[in-house]
Amino acid sequence: MGRYSLVTDEDRAKYAPELVGQGHVIVTDGEKFWVVKHKPGLVDIEKRESLGYLLGHKFSNVAEVRLLDQEEHRQVRTLAGKGEDSLLSNTFLVRLGGSYSVAELPCQTVEKAVVTELVYSTWIRRRDAHADNRVYVNETPVFFDHHVAFLGEPEQANIITFFNPQPASYGHAGAWRIIERQDGITTLEARTGNKAHHYVRDQNSCRRQIEDAKIDLISSLEDGWEYAINKAGFVDSKRDEMAAFLKRNLETLNDDIKMMQQIIFQP
Repeated sequence: MGRYSLVTDEDRAKYAPELVGQGHVIVTDGEKFWVVKHKPGLVDIEKRESLGYLLGHKFSNVAEVRLLDQEEHRQVRTLAGKGEDSLLSNTFLVRLGGSYSVAELPCQTVEKAVVTELVYSTWIRRRDAHADNRVYVNETPVFFDHHVAFLGEPEQANIITFFNPQPASYGHAGAWRIIERQDGITTLEARTGNKAHHYVRDQNSCRRQIEDAKIDLISSLEDGWEYAINKAGFVDSKRDEMAAFLKRNLETLNDDIKMMQQIIFQP
């Protein structure tokens, strides 16, 4: 890997206007732009974030996650002004969503992008599929943040709990809604409205694409998920627990998606 440097104010305004003045540290390796994520106190967060990308990037518009080696961490920690609590296990990079081009994305229509995000999030129990964890590239959403997925909140493994129709906040799956909007939406607009809403031009198109999204997800996993679990850094009993969790959720995916549909198309 090359050396990292802080992005310019011009690049920040161009690729992440929603983060101007928000204090996020953004770096570049000369090719891509990355948000520095520093999450002390959360066990295995870097592994869950990495696994979210590894399993989803062929199928859905999930932002790339990069784990750091010792030298990269030293560079990034210095640039970000982090102290001794910044460790390899809690500091990582997420590619800046606004720096993608639509041509780089596997889902290039808003309907397909929304449906695949929600089907994928249901499988991995990522409840917080809301506007703060999503940006729009020419109206097409790119999503990120998997720290509560993959048993980050073990109670969410239960699909009844996951799709509680009386959600505690917009950050819970029971609040997910697909809303028709004929004009496009920006990241800033989405974050100032109802953050649980996923905006599309054609709701019926989303209904028709759900079964295809499920098939595409399963197809993307034909090589299994053990490699991704290992690459993300899970070992021993944690690796076995994660494999069993994903297998169990795949076996119930048909019924889980039916429950999802009862939620997302409500007014």
